[in-house]
Parts: sequence; structure tokens; C-alpha cells
Amino acid sequence: MKMIRKKNILAMKRIPFISVIVTISLLAFTSQVLSQGAWQTKAAMPGPRDGAASCAAGGKLYAFGGYDGTHLGTSVAYDPATDTWSAKAPMPVPRSSATAVEAGGKIYVLGGFINGGTTLTTRVDVYDPATDSWDAPAAAMPTVRTTFGAAAIDGIIYAAGGATHGYSGLSTLEAYNPVNNTWTTKASMPGPQNYPAVGVINGLLYLAGSADANVSFVAYDPVTDTWSVKPPLPTSRFIPGGAVLGGKLYIIGGSASATLSLVEIYDPVTNSWSVGPSMPTDRYNFGIAVVDGVAYAYGGATSAGGYTPSSTLEAYTLGVDVAAPEIAVTSPANGATYFLGQSVIAQYSCDDEPDGSGIASCIGSVPVGNFIDTSSIGVKTFTINAEDNAGNTNSEEVSYNVIYDFAGFFQPVQNLPTLNVANSGSAIPLKFSLSGNQGLGILSTGYPVSGPIACDATEPGAEIEETATAGGSTLSFDAAADQYKYVWKTNKAWKGSCRILVVRLIDGTDHFAKFRFK
Repeated sequence: MKMIRKKNILAMKRIPFISVIVTISLLAFTSQVLSQGAWQTKAAMPGPRDGAASCAAGGKLYAFGGYDGTHLGTSVAYDPATDTWSAKAPMPVPRSSATAVEAGGKIYVLGGFINGGTTLTTRVDVYDPATDSWDAPAAAMPTVRTTFGAAAIDGIIYAAGGATHGYSGLSTLEAYNPVNNTWTTKASMPGPQNYPAVGVINGLLYLAGSADANVSFVAYDPVTDTWSVKPPLPTSRFIPGGAVLGGKLYIIGGSASATLSLVEIYDPVTNSWSVGPSMPTDRYNFGIAVVDGVAYAYGGATSAGGYTPSSTLEAYTLGVDVAAPEIAVTSPANGATYFLGQSVIAQYSCDDEPDGSGIASCIGSVPVGNFIDTSSIGVKTFTINAEDNAGNTNSEEVSYNVIYDFAGFFQPVQNLPTLNVANSGSAIPLKFSLSGNQGLGILSTGYPVSGPIACDATEPGAEIEETATAGGSTLSFDAAADQYKYVWKTNKAWKGSCRILVVRLIDGTDHFAKFRFK
């Protein structure tokens, strides 16, 4: 048996006769994390083993059975607090290539090989970490299988894919309810998945890497009992490890043409992959579990020397995300001026640093794609508040000004640079529009005003042909024409001089016209 296994591991082109499983811890890490971290070597296992059923429970790592040249029935546990390993109650039936899942404080060891690696089993053994003892076996799996992915979601254990007799890949998904000790068949996977890495994020079951389609990546939604296909693994591999940290799925190690130390990270928010720090030891078919935000990779095997079981334990501690998220505001632009009632759409975004914890919230005065406030004149502030999943916050404020939509003076007054020529002492009607009736309180106190300017004898002028009835200066609004009219009473003493008229509105804008009086 050993010689057959060694030959297949060397070839890396077909599934080994003695199949093995990558087991995944489903402990989600939700404290402040992420950013590139570092690997550390911890206390080695009491002896090498690969293909062990492995998971975390109660803050400790467990490994049941496996293979070190023989098929094992021993159990060991690692305590990260003391960096020590200890022996635990041996398995009722020695086995390898089984899968371990924690649910409800118990560890369920499912499927795999028994009888020295000659027989596949549907057996489900139940280990109680609190008493270091084995309960009576649970209901057997409906499908005999090994090298499958398994995870617990809301107390239900899901067993997906793997291989059966003859190493035929499976797409079967079955769910086990520990409360009533029953199995239920669920929607089949889009295709066979053998040797996948597994992780659970936001209630979805993810499987990545497979001996049948080793870049395949799929997700299962227990609520709808449906599968979806995700972006494939960037690097072709099978028998990797998987761990969920900070809402992202880490696919670690595995095998391609040789064993890998590569780490690739899937972000479900962006639906994209990135590369993380590699493991110090290249390996496949190893145990991986997460305890208190630290991912532990232990055991497995390398292709060094053809086939070498490992006892190494390495821990990946993520860097703490202390960087505030970045905010980019496209609209409203800081210092921009908009007209009253103008339709301006808010456009902004919030981003965390590469491999950061990700954006938890990005909230502006109005949501992206909605209209900003231009309902009244004056300077306004637009605020965006951002927070990442590590609790770091940032805020950005931009100011913009809303003014009346003043399009210039209408006849009889000409706009700059034209010089208007009028009779001194006449009443000149200043007509303009503000795109609707904005009330009669639109003029700043004391305005319009005029002041003397030098006359240029060569400057052409335009005669004012329309005058208003003499009297005091007045402001009115003509709804039919959508025009304001201000009657400007000029002074006879201005004869022979030039003046500039300043109309200042309460939005702070000034509007000018030049006059020469005769």
C-alpha cells in the first residue's frame, strides 16, 4: 500500500490510491484583522501524519487518525495558549482520509478509509472534547465517500463532493442534522469536487480546488439550496487547505506538479483573488484550523524525497489593520458652484488598503447615485463617513455653493463688455431671470449701487431705447415672462459721465453693467 501511494504522489497526475482529505476549520474570525501578516513555526506534532481528520473546537486544534506509513487510530490536540500537544482518546475505528467538523461542541468524524486503508466507510463517529471520549456513532452518511469537503452552517453539517469507490468524483451534497440524527440530500454541485478546500463566509459554503477540476470554485446557499460558480482559482491545484479570516477565504498550499506553499485570498465583497504570504513549508493534505484569529497549518505531506509525511505546525497571524479607509469624492466637487435646483448626482467611493479588512460602511449625506441638495442658495457641506471591518474610521467633507441661475441682463440693457448709453435722469428697467420666482428678497441690502468709471472715447456704445416711468427705484417679478424688473432711477447730475452698475444678489454674486450718460 505504501509503495502504491508513493508512486502516485510522485506522479501528481492521478489521484492516489490511498486518498486523503483537506479538512477545514469553520471558525469565522470577526475581530480586527487583515493586512499582510506573517507565519511562525510552532511546536511540532508528536509524530508526522497526513490525511488526518482535523478541525478546531474549544480553542484547540484536533487531528484524528491519518497516515504516517500506516493507518492511524490515535488522536492528538494542540493548545495554542501553551504551544503544546497532548494525546487524546483513540478513535473507535482507525481511519484515514476522513473529515472532521465541529458542531454544537462535538466533533463529527465522517467517512474515509478503515481496515488499513482498504475499505471506504459511511461511518460517523462523535467525539466530545469536554470529556475526551467518544459517543455512540451518529447516523451513517447516505453516500460512501472520502476526500470530500464538509462544514457546519447554523448547526447543520454539509458534506459535499469527494470520491467514492474507484475514485469516481462526486457532486453529491448531503446535510446532517445533529438534533434529530438524520441526513437529507440537497442540490447537487455544478460538477464533481474531489479534494476541495472549504470555508464558510456569511452563511455560504465555498469549495475551491479539486482533483476533478482543480481551478473550480463554487458556493452553496443553504437558504435557497442553490449553487453558484465563482471566479476560478488563479493557480491550478488540489488538496489545498482553506481558512476563513476576516471575511475572506484563504486557499493555502496544495499540490500541482509539486507541493505548494502558495497562499491565494478570495474576497467575496469584490469577487476577486489576491496573493498572500506563502507558508514556510510547502505541503498538501494537511490539517488547517483557525483559533482566535490565527490560522494553523499542521501535518500533511510534501513531495520532497518522493513522499514525506510532516509533523510541522505553522501559524499565520494576520497583521492588524490600523489604516483608516480612504474616501474619494467625485461629486459634489469641493468648492464647486451649482445653480439653484440643478440636478447633481452624488458620486463617491470608500476603499481600504490592499489586503485590508475591507469596507464595512461608506455613508454620504445622500447615497451614491442620488441627487445632492441644491434646493436653496448658500454654501453647503457634503459629508462621507467610512468604516472598515477593523473599526477604523474616516470622514471627508466637501463644500459647494448654490447660487441663482442668473443668465445676464435682458434688453434694453446690454451685458459687458458693451457700454450702454442713456439719458441722465431717466429710469432704466433692469430685466433678468433667476429661473423662476425666487421672491422679492433676492437683492442684498443697499443694492443695486453704481459708481463712476473713466469714459473711453473710443468705446462704442449701445443706446438705451426703453425707459421706465420716472419715480423711485422698484423691484417686481413678471411671471408670464419669468423675469425680474428693477427700475433704476438715474441722476441728471451724471450727464457726461460714465458709471458701472453693480447688482448684488443675496447668494453673494455680483452682476455688472456699464453706462455713459448724456
